[in-house]
Amino acid sequence: MPFGNYNAPSGMKLPDMPAGMGASFTYNFQKYFGLEGDFGQNWDNYETTLSVGPKATYRTENANFFVNTLLSYNRLGVNGLPNGNGIGAILGGGLDLKITHLFYLRLFEADYVWGRQNYSQVVSSAFPDLRRVSLEGVRLRTGLVFNFGYPPLVTPTASCSVQPSEVMQGEPITATASGANFNPKHPLTYAWSGTGGKLTGKDTTASIDTTGVAGGSYTVSAHITDPKMKTGGEATCTANYTVKDHRRIRRRCLARLAQARCKWVEAPPSLAPAPARTTFLSR
Repeated sequence: MPFGNYNAPSGMKLPDMPAGMGASFTYNFQKYFGLEGDFGQNWDNYETTLSVGPKATYRTENANFFVNTLLSYNRLGVNGLPNGNGIGAILGGGLDLKITHLFYLRLFEADYVWGRQNYSQVVSSAFPDLRRVSLEGVRLRTGLVFNFGYPPLVTPTASCSVQPSEVMQGEPITATASGANFNPKHPLTYAWSGTGGKLTGKDTTASIDTTGVAGGSYTVSAHITDPKMKTGGEATCTANYTVKDHRRIRRRCLARLAQARCKWVEAPPSLAPAPARTTFLSR
């Protein structure tokens, strides 16, 4: 920085300005790229920057890594010199850690700051390096990040089905479970349970052995879990199936056949059919 007489200025290093504040706003056009506007203010002497430029973000489950390249309006005030209005640039990046999906902690932001100031009104043209000065420095920040316009959280759901839904004793059944609104990048776990038959489950399907199961209605359930989700990463579904007891069905059929034969014997002679031999088969 130039100090001293107009015709005999001397250069002096600008002291650090450790105290300051800042704010920025980013509009994300898609997941990885956005347009950022930035305001920065330092004092003890003072520097004000108004900047705009592209920002790239790499997002993970619990953190965001970002870099930005901004062009700036740079206003510099130094004791003993007139306030300067120049151009500048900010190049940097940082790391945001997730607190919730709406709030992040900016663990750090480190920026290279460049500014160009013109002091031609206080420095002779014989000293071009002091007449137009380029300033360089490093800016460090930390703070909170607020996310707006975030898509609403959708509760995961699950659906179960069985095929077939009605079987005779001993016939197999296949159950299938599917989840919706889970993170597609996360592997899911499936826990199967049932009220009738031997159940063997693996991932999205389970087989049910109905051997020896009494006739009646039963249910099979699947509990789907996303192990990487701390909250809200689970869903349960249930499907119903019916097992028929073939012994009861055979007895019922024989009873109906016997009843039909009795009605034929008791029919009036005029309506009785020609003599015929009736045979009952049982398996």
